[in-house]
Amino acid sequence: MSPGEKPDERLPPAGRQKDDRYATTFAFVNDQTPQDSRSHAMREYWKQRRRTKSVDAGSSSRSAAAAAGSQANMPPVPPLTLRPGRGGTASASSGSGSSRRPTTSRSPKKVAIEPGISAQVLSGMNLALGNCRLDPFDQFPIKLTAQHHKLILHWLTMYATMMFGTRSRAKFNPLRDVFFPLDLSNAAAFNAVMAQSAAHLARMQGRLRSTEALQFKAEAIRILSEWMADDKMALSDDVLAAVSRILAYERYWGTEAEWLVHRAGLQRLIDQRGGVGALQNNWRLELTIYLISLMSKPSWFDSSNQLWELSDSSMSAHAGLHTLLGSKDALARIRSLWLISFIQDTRTLMNNWVELYSDGITIYAALQRAVAMLHAAIPASIEAPRGTHFDQHDYTRIACILFIVLLIQSSTSIEPPQGTPSLTRIAQLDALLLEREPQWTRSVDELYDTLYHHFAPRIKGTTMSSYALHMATVMSYMSVETRRGVERTLLHILPHVPAESWQDDCQWTPDVLLSSIHGD
Repeated sequence: MSPGEKPDERLPPAGRQKDDRYATTFAFVNDQTPQDSRSHAMREYWKQRRRTKSVDAGSSSRSAAAAAGSQANMPPVPPLTLRPGRGGTASASSGSGSSRRPTTSRSPKKVAIEPGISAQVLSGMNLALGNCRLDPFDQFPIKLTAQHHKLILHWLTMYATMMFGTRSRAKFNPLRDVFFPLDLSNAAAFNAVMAQSAAHLARMQGRLRSTEALQFKAEAIRILSEWMADDKMALSDDVLAAVSRILAYERYWGTEAEWLVHRAGLQRLIDQRGGVGALQNNWRLELTIYLISLMSKPSWFDSSNQLWELSDSSMSAHAGLHTLLGSKDALARIRSLWLISFIQDTRTLMNNWVELYSDGITIYAALQRAVAMLHAAIPASIEAPRGTHFDQHDYTRIACILFIVLLIQSSTSIEPPQGTPSLTRIAQLDALLLEREPQWTRSVDELYDTLYHHFAPRIKGTTMSSYALHMATVMSYMSVETRRGVERTLLHILPHVPAESWQDDCQWTPDVLLSSIHGD
């Protein structure tokens, strides 16, 4: 070292540089498969290469012989041509030593000849994602394959905001606090979730059926059958969690008949366990089972379900749920779970009649004008007035929307003697709206009066109007953003002839709404 040089503490002496740089190091690796081992080896290789390049760049002032010696163990690099004007010692040599000098390492031409680390990482992203674990503790109940990875990622994107949102405003997150722990708790529940994800992915790809989904469902039922045959497992939490997930699959992708069979089986299990209150040691399962126990039909758009238990916010109702579920936050959490379930039910609206699903309310002129008026009444901004959580105008508007949607859904669910759904109720409502059109067109309040006080009494043998009001009350506890999203989604589901006052928000679909929920 010359007297003018200062020691560089970051680099070892030249005589030991090669040994330190390429010295063999060992580390404990908890990898279980050849794929994991290869992934670990590749990561270590790139780390070593980055260290090597850093050392070479810092030692450019050393002799050409030492630089050439350090290049002996590196992969061959094509010689680079310097740009004009880059003179000095670098221009005196065109060998591999000069190609490692700082002046040439900054040349843009090197990127074109030898892609950098970033380009190579991007080109191998699919391989990296295929081999890396999704969970560092590998807590999944089964051994994952590439197929599982694909479906898990798709499942997570369905709840994008709850999963990946940067601003978590919710104290209770249904995905994080309930769905994840239950769905990953056992193999049967996990396979049922994979069946749901596969069915949804197939639908988004334009396929009506998914063989993949049926295979996962069959595997879930096979595992569940084995547990039911075991006296020690038959009444376990794992069985209840698995049945709840199979019920969810049947609601959205199966049939009502299959759902009713599993629902009856679940009720027998609940009774044998001693009721929902006996599940207090597993509060996640308790909330899920309690919500299912309120359903007699597989859709929240059926007025036979016991939705009134979620709309009653009296002290007695809170005390009853507190006693039953053992938590003062139980009602708010169940409402959050209900919201996710409700949004998913919007996918199945009007599925019983293809004509209505395709053409919507286009043949009902007065009803279409009423829906257009409701759409125009939705505030453009999601910001609520200061100090107001849910005012009377919001309640009246969403109650009207829910009444119309429930009426249409109930009409497609009725089967007259000839075996086809009847649209008599929709036609009757359209006729009444035509008759009273001067009155209800003045305001949403007048439309509410027409629907609930003039038309609802004509519907015999149904509790649809009270059910719609209970649903509107439950919605009142959701955030402003969520309520507006629900309103726009429901109105968008009703295909219509565009009206001048109705600029439809085509982006509001059930999937978009579900992916935007924070967790109310």
